[in-house]
Amino acid sequence: MKDFIKEKLVEMHSNCTTDQYGQIQKFYFSLDSLFGEKTEEVLEFVKENPIIEVSTYGGASGIYKAVSNICDEEIKTACHEALRKNKSYIANMTGW
Repeated sequence: MKDFIKEKLVEMHSNCTTDQYGQIQKFYFSLDSLFGEKTEEVLEFVKENPIIEVSTYGGASGIYKAVSNICDEEIKTACHEALRKNKSYIANMTGW
């Protein structure tokens, strides 16, 4: 399950858009959009293996649960590297 979580987070960091400051909007971290049908499995897994933290957020589209923190250093590093190669991030960080 850890590999699945890592894969989905890295994929999101590779493909998401960022704002002019290179920040990722919180809705990209929504559990439903990241993990789809496996959301409940992920929630059960992280209860015993706290590799990510989950919080509840509210927005124009309603209330949702999202990843609030990546605790696992391996996953955090992989996500950081993926974001550094993200075209939106690069454009926003070098377009000033």
